[in-house]
Amino acid sequence: MIVTKDMFIGDVLDMDPGTAPFFFEMGMHCLGCPSARGESVEQACMVHGVSVDIMPFEGCPEGKLARGLQIYHSILYSIFNVQRLPDHQGGLLRFATKLVLGAVKSPQRRYKIWSKHEKKMAQYDFDSAKTVKETITSFRALFYPHPREGFETMEVPFEDIMVSIPVGYDAYLRRIFGDYMQWPPEEGRVAKHDVVYANLNEPFEQYKGIHYCVNE
Repeated sequence: MIVTKDMFIGDVLDMDPGTAPFFFEMGMHCLGCPSARGESVEQACMVHGVSVDIMPFEGCPEGKLARGLQIYHSILYSIFNVQRLPDHQGGLLRFATKLVLGAVKSPQRRYKIWSKHEKKMAQYDFDSAKTVKETITSFRALFYPHPREGFETMEVPFEDIMVSIPVGYDAYLRRIFGDYMQWPPEEGRVAKHDVVYANLNEPFEQYKGIHYCVNE
């Protein structure tokens, strides 16, 4: 079963009650409440401070022009959604991003732009596509389509539970990271994300005014 972020919590539970523990782990303890069952996975994750778009994959179109346009929409979506200069992606991309963000400073316009490009970027169906690819994780990944069948899932043990992973996980990881079972060079062991504060046990709302929106 594939769960997407726009599916309702109630529908996911009806299809597979075994998904309940995963929601519990994220702090979603009111699964039986009618209002909770009517929320989408994305809405529930947002309320509980969980990122639902950790590594989004979209269907990849067949034609070269359509693939190029998808890359274009993905780049503009990322720029106006994240709204910061990219790190570790090269000076040229950082400079280009600075120019684009400088040209559009209104939060409302930025929202309209990334919403438009998100729809264009994600218009190709994942399940029926021959190839799929990451659309917003890294600039390099935009140019790496992967066979769709590699993302069928299989169950493997992880600690005391069974989890679903892609059957083609090894091929994917090697294409993106090379020999991922080896440590990278010491100079490459640098965090690529800015972390202000991390707490996996509490929702993010309780830190408003402390770690974000401090001046509001």
